[in-house]
Amino acid sequence: MPGHILVATDLSHRSDVAVERAAALAERFAAELTILHVVEEDQPYRMFEAEKALARAVLEKQAQGLAAGLSVDLLVKTGDPFEQIGRVASEGDFDLIVIGRHRKRLVRDLFVGTTAERVVWHGTHPVLLVKAASTAPYQRVAIAVDGSEPCAEALRVAKALDFTNGARVRVVHAHEPFAKTMLAGHGNAQAVWDHVDSELASARRNMIKFLEDRGHGDLASTIYIDDGAPIDVLRSFIEDSGSDLLVMGTHGRSGIGRLVLGSVAEEALRTLEIDILAVPPKRA
Repeated sequence: MPGHILVATDLSHRSDVAVERAAALAERFAAELTILHVVEEDQPYRMFEAEKALARAVLEKQAQGLAAGLSVDLLVKTGDPFEQIGRVASEGDFDLIVIGRHRKRLVRDLFVGTTAERVVWHGTHPVLLVKAASTAPYQRVAIAVDGSEPCAEALRVAKALDFTNGARVRVVHAHEPFAKTMLAGHGNAQAVWDHVDSELASARRNMIKFLEDRGHGDLASTIYIDDGAPIDVLRSFIEDSGSDLLVMGTHGRSGIGRLVLGSVAEEALRTLEIDILAVPPKRA
């Protein structure tokens, strides 16, 4: 369970839902909560000072509306939001970073991504990207697995942070069958689908072994496998299952890294209307 949660806010409605989710988690786990806002410096000095004072006042009012007895620390920093979130996270003993969808700046985001995406790519802490306006415990959790060690770590952390307790958990794996693409022009339809079925059965066995070898054998019966592009399989499964949390592993590269599922996870962060827990590799 998380003992200390950091939530970053840009004071927008998108961030309000993240603060509310973080506060609900802190209350549920009796964890400490730190709320951080970063004031960017590229503005006239008087406006800069006024924004800092206003931000402090807004955070104080927001904190007053949270659950009584909650341990809340308020921070107003200056500089680049991504850099300050990383600095605060590295200097504190945080178990989880919570962040909402920040404002988009089209030119900057094209090259470096949104603040939320950059925090995920940085890969120092598990990051919960909150999109839904809900504080209820997650009920249906989808965990994307591709057979890699970072995905095994994502499974471990999701359990350790108690996101799976009491929820219906499904392990989701997308498989693009060799037979479907390579044999389609050389055999009849039934032969192709027989090969597809054989590949999917093999993929299921591999996923079961992957889970069992890493201590997650209890999830073997929850595996969902389908053929197709990973983002399409994920999107279809989430829509059909009504999942409210997607768990994914990351490579944890510095700078602009990429997730284990590559551009699939990047597209998931940007387009899937679901909260996403992005988990970096285990620290050495």
